[in-house]
Amino acid sequence: MLYQDILQRLFESQILTLGIVYVALYLILWLLFRHPKVALIALVPNVLCTLMILALMGYLAIPLDLMTITISAIAMGIAVDDTIHMVHHYRQQKDQNGDAMAHTFDHVGRAMLYTSSLIAVGFSLLAFSDFVPSLLFGLLTAAAMLFALLTDLLLLPVMLKRYLA
Repeated sequence: MLYQDILQRLFESQILTLGIVYVALYLILWLLFRHPKVALIALVPNVLCTLMILALMGYLAIPLDLMTITISAIAMGIAVDDTIHMVHHYRQQKDQNGDAMAHTFDHVGRAMLYTSSLIAVGFSLLAFSDFVPSLLFGLLTAAAMLFALLTDLLLLPVMLKRYLA
């Protein structure tokens, strides 16, 4: 009974914390890029990545516990790094280069692919753990890294070209 109460409070605080983090991240992105529209565009893939990992956990009936509840925050923290690099490079190249997105993919996309893939492989090694919470943490964090990579490589460029052109 006590454990269930702790988990319920943890879940409620995690939801509140994610909301606060989204608002704080939006404000930081706004300050970084000096434009509210750009900040919103940069925020979308990160929120989507978090929602996708939580949806996957729900679909697979993976319970929220002390290990799995932190995955969305970790994923967002790592994913926002790739987003910032892509948005910054695209905005730099947009005025200087005819095909700014191709240039961005050549310079930033490759690095994003390598780093996110290596992080995913590193976390997926926890699949060999006999301790189920560690196993789930590793696999879900690896999946979150891949979701973040997909949203940054597939969704973010479309949004940048459509709304910042």
